Amino acid sequence: MVVTQTASNYLEKMSSLLMSDLDYSSRATNNPLHNYHSFPAKFPPELPRSFILELTNPKDIVLDPMLGSGTTILEAFLINRHAIEFDIDPLALLISKVKTSSPNLDKLFEFGSQVLA
Repeated sequence: MVVTQTASNYLEKMSSLLMSDLDYSSRATNNPLHNYHSFPAKFPPELPRSFILELTNPKDIVLDPMLGSGTTILEAFLINRHAIEFDIDPLALLISKVKTSSPNLDKLFEFGSQVLA
């Protein structure tokens, strides 16, 4: 069964979120994936997480049209949402891909062996 939110319910949730305390400066994320690469104007992961949790359901799609460092996409991925992302900056796309891809353990072992040889 698919449950959809009414427009008024969605607007109420959005309004409530925007009126809440959005200062996450004293709360640190515990996920090291957010620290792969510095990026200007990076916002705290708890900000998109709050909005995603409140406004979407598991398996919903989250759109991020200005990817930046991939914070929103990573948070969506971590809480079981699908994501669509795009950005004109190729570095942003690369950072996001690295943050949300599973490592190839065979390749890691191969490269590690080369470094140690």
